[in-house]
Amino acid sequence: QMSAKPLTSSPSPSEQNANAGYRKLVIKLTNTTKASINVVFTPVLSDGDKGKALPNYSNANAGALLQAYASRTTLSPNAEGVYEIYDVEQLCLFSQMVYAGETFSGKTVRLMGDIDMKGRSFLPIGGNGSGTDFRGTFDGNHHVVKNLFVFEPSGERVGFFGHCNGATVQNFGIESGTVFGNNASAGLMGYGSSVTVQNCFNRAKVISYEGNAAGLVGQLGGSSTILDSYNHADVKCDGAIAGGLVGYINSNSKITVERCYHVGNLRDTAKKTGMIGFYNTGSTNPIASISVKNCRSTVAIKSSEITANSSLESYSGNVKLTAAQLVSAAVDLGSAFIYDCEWENDGYPVLSWQCDTTLPEDLVLTEPAQLRLVAYMVCSGATDFKGQTLYLGNDIDLDSREWTPIGGNNDVDENSTKFAGTFDGQGYSISNMSITTGYYYLGFFGAAGGKIRNLGICSGRVVATNKAGGLVGSASGTISDCYSRASVSGNNFIGGLVGMSGKTTVENSYTAAIVTATTRAGGIIGAY
Repeated sequence: QMSAKPLTSSPSPSEQNANAGYRKLVIKLTNTTKASINVVFTPVLSDGDKGKALPNYSNANAGALLQAYASRTTLSPNAEGVYEIYDVEQLCLFSQMVYAGETFSGKTVRLMGDIDMKGRSFLPIGGNGSGTDFRGTFDGNHHVVKNLFVFEPSGERVGFFGHCNGATVQNFGIESGTVFGNNASAGLMGYGSSVTVQNCFNRAKVISYEGNAAGLVGQLGGSSTILDSYNHADVKCDGAIAGGLVGYINSNSKITVERCYHVGNLRDTAKKTGMIGFYNTGSTNPIASISVKNCRSTVAIKSSEITANSSLESYSGNVKLTAAQLVSAAVDLGSAFIYDCEWENDGYPVLSWQCDTTLPEDLVLTEPAQLRLVAYMVCSGATDFKGQTLYLGNDIDLDSREWTPIGGNNDVDENSTKFAGTFDGQGYSISNMSITTGYYYLGFFGAAGGKIRNLGICSGRVVATNKAGGLVGSASGTISDCYSRASVSGNNFIGGLVGMSGKTTVENSYTAAIVTATTRAGGIIGAY
């Protein structure tokens, strides 16, 4: 049996039918213990591919690519009535149970560990033309699914979850993978009606051959809420509507989205793209209401094709950011998020349960992740380290990844946090520091009122608006035996070592940096 639907842009070479652009081969074996299958794939994606050699792929264990679960696999509730999933076999069985009509209404399914699908084809949980849906609570339990692969190019309501109705999905992430679907496709949930999604993320690429596609939820309806979640993945569809968090919102729906973000490319055929893809606000099939608060996105918060209607819409505290600015957005998104200390999400905010970095008891810092955690702790207001001494235990290379200053780092000209402890570099240095947000109060320290000593910034650059220095953006303490060679540029209060100085003592320190400013610039201190 063969079935698939190609992209409309796929070429149709001579002697091939209209569906030859992209196919899925389905082989059904019954009462078979051993089989030898030879398959030749001849993909033609563009004219330039016609002369390329055919791919050569070998897999000794073809069973690893099949959806079927081992016959010995069981999934039963524990003493508390919770269905616990420990491995890929149980996950596939869970999917099959929903596909067969079990809704899990009033029941909880809990993931007990990370699961690597290893590219194994996965049947969406509900939806996919089956007429079934998931209605329970899926608790990811702070675990993820890796290498998700869903290939249902002719299926509607496709994703890890195909269709959820009155369900809750929480504390769960799709770390990597690809989802191919038709109408209403997404990484996390193809179609959701009266659902709650909280503390979740998607990093699986989504490709839809129809429309209504998104990173988190392809099509959303009823009274639904999405909180403290994000999508970091590209979404491409051959029809209309590609959203970062949500694709299409149904008429008469009441939707709440708060403290979420999106980063990734969005592409459709109708320019209905944005963190929120599309919904109607006019006299024909309008939504009931939508509230979007305190969200961040590298694309438009909502599609420009949505007609504004203040009686139905409430948007507040949302900001479109550059990729560099999004790196430090965790503080604004709230306590559910933290900096990407390990740089596993390209530096963009991660959910707090994703971060494993901790500070050593002796406060001797030896790696970039620990420095980023210090920056988050100060910028979030968790602590200013007053009365404590932090040490560098070795030179640290920041690898030209976007650095978020320790303290300061404001998008407006007012400072709210500063480092108040003692930072002893012990003669070690920071290299390849990169700050390109264009914010205020920038430097390795954005703002510091304590003591900084024996520290060097041996290379890097700082691009600011006002109040920036290679070492400290705004200083009001003591700086001794320090240097900076990082270039600094901005408008006002720009210095090689310190941008703006209050009551500051600078001793035995120097700069060897290029400083560029419109007004008030200095080699050591920009202005005081």
